[in-house]
Amino acid sequence: MFGKGAIYETFNYFWLLGGLLPVAFYVAAQATRHMSPTGWVRKTVRTLNAPIMLGAMGWLPPATPLSFSSWAIVGLVFNLGIRKRWPGWWRTYNYLTAAALDAGLILSTIIVFFAITFPEVTIPQWWGNVDVFNTADASYTAILKFVGQNETFGPSSW
Repeated sequence: MFGKGAIYETFNYFWLLGGLLPVAFYVAAQATRHMSPTGWVRKTVRTLNAPIMLGAMGWLPPATPLSFSSWAIVGLVFNLGIRKRWPGWWRTYNYLTAAALDAGLILSTIIVFFAITFPEVTIPQWWGNVDVFNTADASYTAILKFVGQNETFGPSSW
């Protein structure tokens, strides 16, 4: 499936990307070493972590760009803005705030399940949950090909 000439052969380049990205981050951190030690570029480059960045994509498969952008905004506000301006408050309450956000997500998920999903209540209709079904993919009108008699899907030889 991933061998030479196979359909997913190019996926093997992601192994290379996963191996080279930490090296690139290390080289970038060394290149910014001569910048001022308090510079935001050096601090930012030194905190880049390829396994965490690439692994985060698999934590919540249905996550949308909205999910990642809201996580990034909250993370930047707390870990750059508040930590820099009010370090005492950040040291005292940052992990408490993170736990509260996680608990709020879990509680809201439970409430949504028991209030809407479990009793099969019709959810409110708005553009955020209706327009996704007005696409060619959802209506099955996108490119649709059927495998005919004595035909194969994919290459004729593996």
